[in-house]
Amino acid sequence: MLASPGERRERSRPRRRWVDDALAILGLNAEQFPRSFAVFDRLGDAHAAAGHAAEAERCYREALTRFPGDGGYVREKLERLRPHASAPR
Repeated sequence: MLASPGERRERSRPRRRWVDDALAILGLNAEQFPRSFAVFDRLGDAHAAAGHAAEAERCYREALTRFPGDGGYVREKLERLRPHASAPR
């Protein structure tokens, strides 16, 4: 049996709430620890999960400035994000 649109919305609310909570917490972490690679990497992940491609790209680029030799880890995320980002490079 297929779920109604209302049922699908209800099931997606916990995920949206998780993403919203993650964005809020990681945003505070970025303010408190502005030189942290990990904070900006995770904040980029949260923005990507929320569908905010341009903001995710900005955060990943911030992470790269803090740890340019990450071995391609963040660069791979940027490549996956590239078709969706709207910000100029």
